[in-house]
Amino acid sequence: MWWWSCCYEGRERRDEGRGTKDEGRGTKDVRDEKTFYKITIITIITIITCFHEVKIILNNNQEELEGERLTVSELLKVKKFSFKMLIIKINGRLVKRESYDKEVIVDGDNVNVLHLISGG
Repeated sequence: MWWWSCCYEGRERRDEGRGTKDEGRGTKDVRDEKTFYKITIITIITIITCFHEVKIILNNNQEELEGERLTVSELLKVKKFSFKMLIIKINGRLVKRESYDKEVIVDGDNVNVLHLISGG
């Protein structure tokens, strides 16, 4: 695609008058300018989303997870905790099973996931 190379190399495209406008300084391709802005916006969004990570302590281990915050249910899915009998504590506070979808884990939280096992 010719507009891709024009955008990154900064060349002006002069062709048969398709997609051009006259700004008093010569002919400039409008498609190059639009493409440049689209790529710039996509790059900015990518940079912003890449740097959002939650740094928590999970069971005494430092963990970095994607996103600004996540719920207890999301944490259990991401870390693949599937055991039915779990006790979750965030910063020493017990989290009830009913509030797993509502309880939010933010950057810097200390989370403990305990497996209840019984036997004889």
